[in-house]
Amino acid sequence: MTNNQEKGSEKVVATEWLHCNLSRPVKVKFASDGQVHVENRKGNRLRTITIKSVSAMMLEVTEDSTEDPLALLRIHKEHDLVLIFENMAIRRKFIEILTQFLKAHGKELVITPTSHEHIFTTAETKEKRQQRLERFFKIAYAQAFGIDKKERSAVEQKECEDAMNLKLTRVDFAEALAMKPTCVFIEKMFNCIDRQREGRISFQQFLQLIMHLSQGDEKARIKVLFDMCDSDRSGLIEPAQLFELLRSLLDMTASQKGAAGMDAVTWKLFEDFGLKGKKKLSFDDFFSLITDQTHDLSKVGLDFKGVHQTFFDPKAGRTVRHDFVLEPTADVSADNTLRGRVKALHAHLLTYIEEHKQQIFYLCVFYVAILGVWIERFSFYMFLNETSDLRKVMGVGIAITRGSAAAMSLAFSILLMTVCRNIITWIRDLACPYIPFDSAVTFHKVIALTGGFFALVHTIGHLINFYHVSTQPIEHLRCLFREMSFGPAPPSFAFWVFKTLTGLTGVLLVIVMSIMFVFALWPKIQQQAYRYFWLSHRFGYIAFYVLCILHGLPRLTGEAHFPWYLIVPTVFFVFDRLIGVKQTALELEVIESELLPSDVVHLKFTRPPDFVYRSGQWIRLFCTAFCPQEAHPFTLTTKPHDNYLSVHVKAQGIWTWKLREAFDTNLIAEERSLQPRLRIEGPFGGGNQDWYKYETVVMVGAGMGVTPYASILKDLVFGTSTNRFSGFHCKKVYFMWICPSHKPFEWFVETLHEIEKLDVTRVLEMHIFVTQFFNKFDLRTTMLYVCENHFQRLSKKSLFTGLKAINHFGRPDIPEFLRYVKNRHRHVATVGVLSCGPKTMTENVGNGCELVNRDRDFPRLVHHSENF
Repeated sequence: MTNNQEKGSEKVVATEWLHCNLSRPVKVKFASDGQVHVENRKGNRLRTITIKSVSAMMLEVTEDSTEDPLALLRIHKEHDLVLIFENMAIRRKFIEILTQFLKAHGKELVITPTSHEHIFTTAETKEKRQQRLERFFKIAYAQAFGIDKKERSAVEQKECEDAMNLKLTRVDFAEALAMKPTCVFIEKMFNCIDRQREGRISFQQFLQLIMHLSQGDEKARIKVLFDMCDSDRSGLIEPAQLFELLRSLLDMTASQKGAAGMDAVTWKLFEDFGLKGKKKLSFDDFFSLITDQTHDLSKVGLDFKGVHQTFFDPKAGRTVRHDFVLEPTADVSADNTLRGRVKALHAHLLTYIEEHKQQIFYLCVFYVAILGVWIERFSFYMFLNETSDLRKVMGVGIAITRGSAAAMSLAFSILLMTVCRNIITWIRDLACPYIPFDSAVTFHKVIALTGGFFALVHTIGHLINFYHVSTQPIEHLRCLFREMSFGPAPPSFAFWVFKTLTGLTGVLLVIVMSIMFVFALWPKIQQQAYRYFWLSHRFGYIAFYVLCILHGLPRLTGEAHFPWYLIVPTVFFVFDRLIGVKQTALELEVIESELLPSDVVHLKFTRPPDFVYRSGQWIRLFCTAFCPQEAHPFTLTTKPHDNYLSVHVKAQGIWTWKLREAFDTNLIAEERSLQPRLRIEGPFGGGNQDWYKYETVVMVGAGMGVTPYASILKDLVFGTSTNRFSGFHCKKVYFMWICPSHKPFEWFVETLHEIEKLDVTRVLEMHIFVTQFFNKFDLRTTMLYVCENHFQRLSKKSLFTGLKAINHFGRPDIPEFLRYVKNRHRHVATVGVLSCGPKTMTENVGNGCELVNRDRDFPRLVHHSENF
C-alpha cells in the first residue's frame, strides 16, 4: 500500500449537520477505491460518496474563530455534506487528508472561505433536495393537466425554472417515491422513461410519461405498464417478468403478509382469463388481464385544487369515483332565495345551539358571575362607600378599577380549576354527562382572556387614578392614606408606580402576564418555542399568584378580596399538584425502544404500580436525558390490561428530535452506559376515552392522531372476544384511517392485523383512505389500483396492507360517510364521533357532524375531538 493509500484510509471524527433540528456524530473514512464513507461511531455505514464522475470537488469553510469550525463539501448530483468540527486543528487535518485523497485519484480540491450563515442557508441538504424533487413532480403534474394558470412572483418563477432544470438519477427517483433504488418497480419504471439509457431523467421525459398516463386512452395507459415489463422491446413479455413486477409492488406496501400468496393469486388470475400455460404474453393478453372491466381505469385519477368528486357511495358502502371536472358544479337543488338563506341560517344556529348547549350554559353562568361581582364592586364604590373620599379624587375611575379587580380576581381563581387535570379525569371517570370536559382547554383560554381584559382595564384605570392622586396636596394625601407616612413634598407619579408595594407588584404582574400571554395566544409561537411556553406556564403561575396576593396587601384603595376567591380553587389545585408530583417522582425503565419510519420512535416502558387508565387516555412524558422539567403529551398505545406502557412519538420539534436521538443507537455516545429513563404524569382523560358509552361509534384518525385508536381498538376487540365487555354499550365501531400512504405507519398496520385476528364478533369495520394517491403524483398508483381490485376479489384482503379493511383512494367525504353510518343505525339515539389528528381534520369532522345533524332526525351525532 502506498503512502497516499495509507493516509486515504484514515478517519476523521466530526458531527454531521442534517438540518436545523438534527445532527449526528460521524466518522469520515477515505477509502482507497475512490469512495468516501460516512460512518457512525459504531462503524455502521450511513452514506457513501463517489468521486469518479467529477474532476474537482468544492469545499467551503468558515473562518470565524468564535464559533465551531464548519466545512461544506458540495456533492455532485447528491445532497451536500456539512461537518462541524470540535476545533480548527481537526478541520485542518480533514482538509489535508481530503486534499491528498483527491490528489491520489487525480482530482482537485477547491477551497472557498465563507460564513456560518451562508453554509446553513445554501447547503443542499437532503431535506432541501427532497423539496426540489416534490416541486419537480408538482409542476410536471400541473402542466400535464393544464391547471397551472396562476401568476407567479419572480422568486416563484425562479424556483419553478430551477425545478424544471433538475435531472433525476435513479437514487433521486427512488427516494422521491419512498422506495429503494434496487427495487424492480423503480428499475423498470426508470428504464421506461430513460430510453436513451443516460442514467438521468429530464423534466420533458417525465412530463411525456404523465401525458400518456393522464390524457391517453385506456390502451395507451396500459401500454406504459406493458413497456415496463417488456425490457427488450420485443412486444412480448414472460409471465415471470410480470410476477417480478407484481411482487415488487409489495415493497411499497406497509406489510409483506401477502407476499407468500402473491404467486398463487396471480396464477389464479391467469387461469380465470385462460392464460395459464402460455410462455409469453402479448399486449392483448396483458390488456385483458389488467382490464377485467373497462371502467377500472376510469377510476384512476388525480386530485387537484378545484376538482369536485365523490369518493364514498353511502348506498353501496364502497368507494366510487366520478369523472373529473375542472370547476365545481353548482348545487341546483339549493334554495338561494332570501327566505331559503334565512331558513338555512336558522337551521345552522339551531343545530349549533343544540350541539354546544352545555358549553353555552357554563359560559353564561361564568359571565353572569363575572358581571355580578363587577356590578357589586362598582356600585359599592360609586354609590355606597360614602365614608371614603377616594371617589372625589379619582372620580368614576375608582369604581371601574375596583369592579375590574373583583372580576379579574374571580376569573383568575376559577382559572386554577381548569388545569386540575387529575381531578377532571377522576370526575370524568364517574360518567358525569353534564359537564363538557372536552372544552376544558377552550374554557381555560376564555377565562384567561376575560381575566386579561379586566386586568388591562384595571391597569389603565389605576394609571389614571394615580395620576390624579399625584396632583393632590400633601394634606389631602395624609387624609386619604392614613396608613402611609409622607414627607413635606407630595410624592410624584413615579413614586406610586415604582416605590409602593402595590405599584411595583402591579408592574411585575404586567410583565409576568405579558410573557405568559405571548407564548400562549399565538399557536406558531407556542409551537416554535414550546419549551418557553411550558416553563412560563409551569412556573410563571407561582409568581403570578404570589404577586397578586402581595398586590392587595397595602389596601391603598380598599380591602383585597382575591385571597378569599382563591381559597377553594387553591385547595383543589394543591391536591391535584400533589398527585402530579407523586406520579412524576418515579423514574421508569425503558424496556424496549424502536426507531420506525417517518421519524417515529416507539418506546415501551415499565408500568408504575397502581397505574390505572382507560384506553384513549394520554400522559405527559418527561425524559431524564435532557430538559428534565419539560413534558409533552402523548397518547398511550397499549391496552389497559397490559403490564407495560408504550407510546409512539413522531419527531417534529426540538424536544421530540432530542427524544429520538436519545434512543438512537447510532447516535448514543460510547461513554454513556446508562439508558435514559422516563417520568410520566397522568393518565389524563380526553374525548376518545368515552367511546364505550355509545352503541355505535365512528372513529377518525389522521397522521399521528391514530395513536389513541391503537389502544382503543385493541381494548375493544380484546373485550368482545373474551366477553369481558358483555354488558357494555358499544356494538359497532367504524374506524376511518386517513393517511398519505401506508408505508410510514408500518407499526399501526401491524396493530390492525392483530386487531383483525381478534375481532371474532365483527364489531369493527375499517375504512382506510390513502390521500397520497391524489394530492401527490405517485407513479405506482395506476398499476397498484388495478392490482388491488383483483387482489381484493381473489384473496379477500388488501394488497397494500394484507388487511380485510376497505381501501379508498383520495380524501373522504366526511358528511357522506356519516350519513352512511346514520342510515344504517336508525335504531340508536346517538352516534359517537371521535376524531384525533390535525386541527383542520378535526374541524372538518365537526363540520360534517353539524351538517348531518341539520336533518333534525335520529340518530344525533355527538362529536369529541383531540388535538395535541
